[in-house]
Formats: sequence, C-alpha cells, structure tokens
Amino acid sequence: MKVYLIITHKSPQQVKRLVMALNDDNSVFFIHLDKRVELDLFKPLFEECINVEFVETRAQSIWGGFGILEAHINSYLFIKKRVNDFGHIILLSGQD
Repeated sequence: MKVYLIITHKSPQQVKRLVMALNDDNSVFFIHLDKRVELDLFKPLFEECINVEFVETRAQSIWGGFGILEAHINSYLFIKKRVNDFGHIILLSGQD
C-alpha cells in the first residue's frame, strides 16, 4: 500500500489534481490542512474519493515555525491509527 501525506494550506484544485494524478487502487491519501483554512474549501472536492482522509488534529503550519513540525507529528499519529500495513509514508506539499 502506498500512503501519501499532503501538507497544504491553499490551492484546493491543485491538491485535487495531485491526488488524481497519483491515485490508483493501492493508494491512500491523508491531507493535513492548515488550521487557519476552512475545511469546507477542500472537503467537497474529495467526497467521491474513498481513499482520501483529512487529518483531524490540525495545526497552524507556518513555514519555519514549530507548527509545521506539529502538523507532521499530528499527521503521522493519525495515519498510524488508520493504516496498519505500510512501510513508509510519501510526504508531499500541496504545492507539488
């Protein structure tokens, strides 16, 4: 299983294109959306995607600040609860 973690704070359509480009039957996507951004801007775009989840514990992921580390840690803990069988996590920015 391929596990992707996308840390993002803007450009919902671009994040959707990224997920669709990487999506296959063996992938699962976790999206950490910056706490300052409305979840409603992103969530509706992924309603039909059964292999996409949003990280529940969100942080303010300000570049260069502790928040970005907090976002990563929260995301890893969330993924560990949801997925049992994976070797690694592919980390991406929403700007990839």
